[in-house]
Amino acid sequence: MHKTDYYKTLKVDRSANLNDIKTAYHKLALKYHPDRNPHDKTAEEKFKEATQAYEVLKDAQKRAQYDRYGHTKKSSPNTQAAITNQITAWLKGLFGGILMIVIIETISYLSRLITSTAIQIFQHYVLPKILIWSSITILGGIILAYILYQRGSLDYFLEKLKAFFIKLLLFVLFVVCINITRDSFHQRGSHTTHNTSLSKNPTGASRSSAQLSSTRLLSSSKN
Repeated sequence: MHKTDYYKTLKVDRSANLNDIKTAYHKLALKYHPDRNPHDKTAEEKFKEATQAYEVLKDAQKRAQYDRYGHTKKSSPNTQAAITNQITAWLKGLFGGILMIVIIETISYLSRLITSTAIQIFQHYVLPKILIWSSITILGGIILAYILYQRGSLDYFLEKLKAFFIKLLLFVLFVVCINITRDSFHQRGSHTTHNTSLSKNPTGASRSSAQLSSTRLLSSSKN
């Protein structure tokens, strides 16, 4: 279907400003309005064409696109930019998700490594020093308590000393629990390894039991 030029429809020049376009549209709308022209198909078509032309020409962006491309629908620069931005956002989301997974796995591995290393350092280096300094602290506390007792200001010191010993006791219990847990895991691992070796080599176990029984028989026959 052939479409009439919007400027010709509104009977204005291409250089017409927005006020001229509004005035021309209002004149045509009053002339061809369906209420003034009932049952007139030609007037109804003229009214629709004028309204469509006015909707395009009153918008600066649509008017510029119409002036450039006419009635042919082509992708405007804004549409192309929107498609490009959408593709870019999708790619960022895809690679961002992969990068986030890599970062999480790396952090998890580093946290496990740091935790195991810290436990080993604590058990082999820090714990003996803590025990030594705790003994020195206790001895120094006893000496200080005696001095304060002689000076008559022992109550405040005893409160502080009580709080210190409670914290020290809790810390020692924590270390003991860690050592017990570690030993239990080692014992379970050794038992599992031993049972696995026996299950893999049952003939060796039966041979050793047979040799033991034959040795007992020989010793009883000699007697």
